Amino acid sequence: PARPPPPPPPIQRPLEGELAALIERDTRPSSLRRPSEPAKLRREGTAPGGARRRNLATMLLARESDSTGCGHFGKSQRVHCCAYRTLPMAPVNQIDVMTSRVYTGRFSRSGEVFVAAFQHDRKVRVYEAHNNWRLRKDVFARNLRWTVTDTDISPSEQFLVYSSITPDVMLVNLAAGGVSSEANVTDIHEALHFSSSSPRGSEDEAFYSQQAFGIWAVRWGADNREVLVGAGDFGLHVYDVARGKVSSRIPAHKDDVNAVAWADDSGNVVLSGSDDCLCKMWDRRVSTTNFGTPAGTFVGHLEGVTHIDPKGDGRHFISNGKDQAVKLWDMRKCHSSADMANGAARSSGLPRFQWDYRWMSYPRARRNLVHSNDISVMTYRGHEVLQTLIRAYFSPAPTTGQRYIYSGSADGAVYVWDVVSGDVVHKLKHHDDIVRDVSWHPTQSTLVTTSFDGTVLEWDTKRVQEEEMEREEEEARTRGDAPELCKRARRARASRKARLV
Repeated sequence: PARPPPPPPPIQRPLEGELAALIERDTRPSSLRRPSEPAKLRREGTAPGGARRRNLATMLLARESDSTGCGHFGKSQRVHCCAYRTLPMAPVNQIDVMTSRVYTGRFSRSGEVFVAAFQHDRKVRVYEAHNNWRLRKDVFARNLRWTVTDTDISPSEQFLVYSSITPDVMLVNLAAGGVSSEANVTDIHEALHFSSSSPRGSEDEAFYSQQAFGIWAVRWGADNREVLVGAGDFGLHVYDVARGKVSSRIPAHKDDVNAVAWADDSGNVVLSGSDDCLCKMWDRRVSTTNFGTPAGTFVGHLEGVTHIDPKGDGRHFISNGKDQAVKLWDMRKCHSSADMANGAARSSGLPRFQWDYRWMSYPRARRNLVHSNDISVMTYRGHEVLQTLIRAYFSPAPTTGQRYIYSGSADGAVYVWDVVSGDVVHKLKHHDDIVRDVSWHPTQSTLVTTSFDGTVLEWDTKRVQEEEMEREEEEARTRGDAPELCKRARRARASRKARLV
């Protein structure tokens, strides 16, 4: 008999409520509009996602006519220009290339340092992004098993940590020694031991006796004192660097913990995501040594969670999953422990599939299925999460107002979604293999992708800015605007080009 067609995709409605209102507020140019402006100067275009986008030349003219009352752009107007006019969509620089897969790549908090980890070359490289990508540290990984699974730089940018499929995280002092860093030869790689044992006969003896687990995710705390990890022993661990020991540990999930994050800089709330398809929230104020039961559980993914990224407001976060979906969550809307005990994680009516994301394509008939107890706020689709733990993030607040969500993909592209509409507004394609990690500069319109094709690639806005200014200058001529407006547009284009070069 003929195979039944897959179910139709669920109806995707635009994001509503508090978060949508905040994003619109932070990216709108409305304060530049006034009733006395000529109608031709108040024409607006529609930006991706349905948001109203204003012509840049018109915004400059309104600013010079002092329609803001303060003689300059406000925060929302500056963000609006960056969010819609200066997106990094053009590959401009190949930072590095090696005969090895690149597994991780991310900027430090300030954006001055970028770290990338290479698999077969056993390298973790640290670059000075503000200094023409000069190589600051070339680390030869110690005790590497298969690959470097994750890296992170401390907020002070003094220390680097990297993990592998072992129960130890290695710590490197970036301020010590020269460029080359080889353990016990030219540098010291201090091991942070996460394996432990529980007293015989205790309730958690089976959990703590698993010594040969790997660590899949590692994150520094905002205070430079603690390191949070998610491990293959199904546990969540916090290491106190100053005291030199694990300060908290808990059997958090029923499968590997692939993703961890601090919900905000307070260090009180921790997020975790696992191959058991669940995301969980933990409140450390419940107990200093053991988080106890989760403060909330988030149900909605049909497959394992590969990555978590908090928005930073203590209320929202996103998760990437092997069900080929990025989900947006409200931390105030979650399942309690009682709900989970009553079967909230189970979904009725879903067919069962046997597949392995490491070498199989995701079943076509499963792509549009929805968990019956899904409590996510929004779902974003289009990318492919196959073979490896691909990551997704919010775009930075200073330049985009966190208007976008972006993710790598197994098809070698970077997908950018509008948070409010859920639409794919940009697809950046250049790599020949999987893009596992991607990082947006926290204060500049620069994006860096790391791929299994061995390249670390910088994306910028050179071509985009030039094309936009030329188009706006042509529009100004067509409308018959004053010649000085065209001159200002040319001067602005030349100034931007000089800064980028």
